Amino acid sequence: MIDSPLSMYEAEAFGNCHRCRELTQSVSWINGSQSWEYTCQPCSYQQYEYDIPAETTFQSESLISSVPEPCHQTIYHQRAPRKCLPILVNGFSCKAIADTGSEYNCISRDFAKTIRAKIKKSQNSQSFSLPRNGYKLHSSEHIHLDFCFENEEYTWHNVKFFVFKELARDIIIGNQFLQETGTLEEYAYRLQPIPGSLGDMAFVGSLNFQKKYLQCWLNGVRQHTLPDSGAEVNLISRRLASTLNPVKYQPSTTCMNIEFADGSTVQARGKVDLSLSFFEPSWEQVSHVHHELVDDGGGVSGIGSGTLKVSTQTVISEPFYIIDDLREDVILGETLLFTIDAYNQLKNNFLWGAPNARPSIGMFDGLTGGESWLSGKQNSAPLSEKDKLLKEYYAHNDKYKELCTLIDDHVRWRSPDSKISAAVQQKDYAVWEFQCWAGNNKNLLDYYFPNSSLYDSIMALQ
Repeated sequence: MIDSPLSMYEAEAFGNCHRCRELTQSVSWINGSQSWEYTCQPCSYQQYEYDIPAETTFQSESLISSVPEPCHQTIYHQRAPRKCLPILVNGFSCKAIADTGSEYNCISRDFAKTIRAKIKKSQNSQSFSLPRNGYKLHSSEHIHLDFCFENEEYTWHNVKFFVFKELARDIIIGNQFLQETGTLEEYAYRLQPIPGSLGDMAFVGSLNFQKKYLQCWLNGVRQHTLPDSGAEVNLISRRLASTLNPVKYQPSTTCMNIEFADGSTVQARGKVDLSLSFFEPSWEQVSHVHHELVDDGGGVSGIGSGTLKVSTQTVISEPFYIIDDLREDVILGETLLFTIDAYNQLKNNFLWGAPNARPSIGMFDGLTGGESWLSGKQNSAPLSEKDKLLKEYYAHNDKYKELCTLIDDHVRWRSPDSKISAAVQQKDYAVWEFQCWAGNNKNLLDYYFPNSSLYDSIMALQ
């Protein structure tokens, strides 16, 4: 496990890493004395207890009580159902998908012909990115439709739709129109529940998502996530899943297939349960209370349609399905978003910016790619001295972690010694650059992160 200096800083500041949900105990003997070592799995922070004579082993059992133990209390909440948006278009009734993960309105060519819409050739063909890296949909046609929401025949909307031959759903209403009409906010009553269970196939829309992200904390780590009311489940990239939960990440025992807007499908590699909150949680909030969302009561006594909404100050244990080539690191699905009423209750958590953002000292993951949230292209205001310091720190730290991961991969797959040696040389040079930067900025590190060992941790990297 690669130590992050910022993770070490948090560990010292909080006494225990507040992302850790359980500590692993190991026992060893040193010069006739028994030693306990408690290791925080996500960040490798360690605590020690020494000088326990062997003959007092029975009394030393009390030391274990000093380590925080997860509380087994579980509070269940009713999960909101999947929803659709009933509309009337050209005299036809249709249940559209209200998809905040898609930028524009989309319609399949077959359905456009069914409702006798006049399809027009676009001047230029356009490409629309899917949530999977390298996958796109192309449209060279468009239509303008007059439609109204069901039970609102007195108000009609003339809206442009891009026409797709391969679209897996009849109509997708995009984020721009949803925001203009307040459909997910004050007029959320327009949405209707979809009856029935999900099964083993989940749909995820997301075509050319606008860079508006929802800030949350996963296992105590701050993230910018894609809120997608057109996604039936939560998704997470394999890279981030293994970073946030390296101990508990395991292949799923149940098969879940994900269908995208072009009709392509992929089987999820696995499923991981993460603690999720929309505020920075304390250690006690992450580890001492266990909140879960259940479908239709989930067979849990006392859970029913009258269950109160989940507070925005709740830490929830939420499942995420792991996709290898996911373009976004995290996609939050509709049932979670509707359960917490995100579009009304979490307006301050919606941010414009780039994915893989690193907006706080709590960010320790090794994500790369995408433009940093601190980039001047995303923020017209000049960077503060502290922001500039953090931006430079993450550039060095990410490079170091990437190379360490590369070395681990080479060793794991028994690559030739020449490749391992080259990677080690690159890593050593990256460490030298990192430590030179730390030496030049020691005063700033001490000023912005007082009483920490951040500088010393960087200088101890190997």
